[in-house]
Amino acid sequence: MKLETNTNFRVSSLTAKNYGSFDRLHEKVQRWVWDQGWATLREVQELAIPHVLAQDRDVLIAAATASGKTEAAFLPICSQIATKPATGIQCIYLSPLKALINDQYRRMEELFERIEVPVTKWHGDAPAGPKKKLLDHPKGILLITPESLEAMCMNHGSKLVDMFGGTKYVVIDEMHSFLGTERGKQLQSLIHRIEITIERDIPIVGLSATLGDMEKARTFLHPSKNFPCKIIESKKDGNKLDIAIFGYVLEELKEDEENEEYASPIFLDLFQRLRGKSNLVFANGRKDVEQAADALRELCEQKRLPNEFFPHHGNLSKELREDVEALLKKNEQPCSAVCTSTLEMGIDIGKVDSVSQIGTPPSVASLRQRLGRSGRRGKPPILEEYIEEDKITPDAHPFSCLRARLVQTIAMVDLLLAGWYETPNVKKHHFSTLIQQMLALVFQYGGAKANSLWQILCKTGPFNNVTQRQFIALLQCLGKRKFLEQAENGQLFLTPKAERLVNHYSFYAAFKTEEEYKLMSKEKTLGSMPIYRLLREGEYLIFAGRRWIIVKVDVDKKLIELVPSRGGQPPKFSGEFPFVDDAVCQRMLQIYLSNYVPEYLDLTSRELLTEGRLYFNKYNLARKKLMKHRDELLWIAFRGDVIMNTLCLLLNYHGLKASSEGIGLSVGKADETSFLAVVSKLVKSDPIHPLELVKGTKKKGSEKYDYLLSQVLLNEEVVRIFIDLDEAYKTLKQIMIGHCEHS
Repeated sequence: MKLETNTNFRVSSLTAKNYGSFDRLHEKVQRWVWDQGWATLREVQELAIPHVLAQDRDVLIAAATASGKTEAAFLPICSQIATKPATGIQCIYLSPLKALINDQYRRMEELFERIEVPVTKWHGDAPAGPKKKLLDHPKGILLITPESLEAMCMNHGSKLVDMFGGTKYVVIDEMHSFLGTERGKQLQSLIHRIEITIERDIPIVGLSATLGDMEKARTFLHPSKNFPCKIIESKKDGNKLDIAIFGYVLEELKEDEENEEYASPIFLDLFQRLRGKSNLVFANGRKDVEQAADALRELCEQKRLPNEFFPHHGNLSKELREDVEALLKKNEQPCSAVCTSTLEMGIDIGKVDSVSQIGTPPSVASLRQRLGRSGRRGKPPILEEYIEEDKITPDAHPFSCLRARLVQTIAMVDLLLAGWYETPNVKKHHFSTLIQQMLALVFQYGGAKANSLWQILCKTGPFNNVTQRQFIALLQCLGKRKFLEQAENGQLFLTPKAERLVNHYSFYAAFKTEEEYKLMSKEKTLGSMPIYRLLREGEYLIFAGRRWIIVKVDVDKKLIELVPSRGGQPPKFSGEFPFVDDAVCQRMLQIYLSNYVPEYLDLTSRELLTEGRLYFNKYNLARKKLMKHRDELLWIAFRGDVIMNTLCLLLNYHGLKASSEGIGLSVGKADETSFLAVVSKLVKSDPIHPLELVKGTKKKGSEKYDYLLSQVLLNEEVVRIFIDLDEAYKTLKQIMIGHCEHS
């Protein structure tokens, strides 16, 4: 049922004797290494140390979780700082998570003390005293989030030269979480703004376990500069994995059965397999986390056992999250955290016994991050997937009959074993973040000319795919909406409306956050959650792994008071799912076409795979991708979400009612003849301009400052995110060729 696989990596294991990297470290750092009881440096440390010490290049380190990446960066950085002491901040460490900053501070504090260099945590929850001390006497190493660095640059602009004039390094941890995101573009801009201020480039060390495209990752570090970069791609040689996929069929509940009392067989099996050990159980949304944690806690209570299952997600209070992290790290009692991606990244919780995934994972890269958290005491990492499919009834939809959830999961595991990960979308203009950076610079400088903003942010900065026309259009949008005003000498200033915006703490984040309500019980803060509908007193809620009844809703204070309850149906949490990559869909098609049965499937999942293939053959999908179901035509195209979205827009543009449904498209009230007539017209005609294609789409602005954009700029951004015309037309031609061959 489980598969042990040896994965091959590019770089073989090397010791200190091969490279002599240990000898190049400062004596105080060598003593610290010796005190850790290390017989040798780890492979990634051996490879990285000479290049980080050189200080004339960026260094990109891609290595497995728990491979020693942090030390690979900080051993040579601390050596360089100890060798050449200087005033000011010597190293900026940037992290996506406050918790990760706290963890790295605890983990590396002794090393920093050895070289007699202070280290300062700087984020919203960090104490004010050390921050003030750093501002008054900048020195040592700064651990900070992008949002806090933004606040520092805006509010202490006159001190930036003193603070960062002697900075030797920038370290970006968990770099994959920044690639292709608004937050990542802000981070690039912040580093560039500091480099502009101190009039020199700073070597950047990027750290990550999952980077799908090393070239895109390299260009992220210094996007507009020809700065040299050394890529170190290394993982443990001969790493073994234990993988299992368990399949389930969702039974329909009888009319007299109450949904809230229904215990999914997945929860029953999780309880049996995980009880008595420490594990991570990943679910794909906060709602799923809460339901699973609540069901597992209920099972503990039914068995009169202490609870071992605790929720962990971003809306829980800091105290509740840290309690779970401490239980995992101490390893003094069994503890399984049911979590979202909050425990995907490198917070030190020790090594857990296993990682479980409920439902199809969000991405291959995410699956790799999650898997890396397990592997205790020399044992191989353990991954167990729990996949539920619908029961097939006489009127079941063909997409259900194909067992696509299971097949997609198999495809993702196969790609994981092959060492493939998704690559980020680097085509976006990031207009929303560019607006934020423009306003931030005008505030920081007390005014700025349009040409200066263009030079800093676009011509030499990270927004280098924004044209002058687009930049001017952005300025016009900000002027029209009364956020910028221009003096007679051309200087741009913030309007009172803009000043209110930038003076609010929420401005420092480039990403959008939903309006949230605080949840409290008996004056204890449980956490917060986004509210998409007004809750009423007397309604039920599931949160923090328990059931509650709402006793008071204070709209003005955005506060919900709760008391414990035994019953209740939870409101739906929302969560964004990433696009499914085309490579995953192509692998799914290969699985359907083959007789391959992975050894890591249990009996039920093998039966589900066989069932999916039987329906694949019944529908003749190997030869023909079209089939009729009731009054709709289905096109099972096996293409990624971006391509499928483009196909939908093309068909809708020509009068068909198409919608994307996972591996296929549904075309309402159409037959094969009318559908192929539209496809033939599309293939024979000149390609539609992408801007024309998205003109009629709704809800285009999803980023924080998209509401300030004109429709033209919104359409141009939508094209970059959602449209792939080349692959869409290629797919249209393939279906025409296939129809001609089999007609």
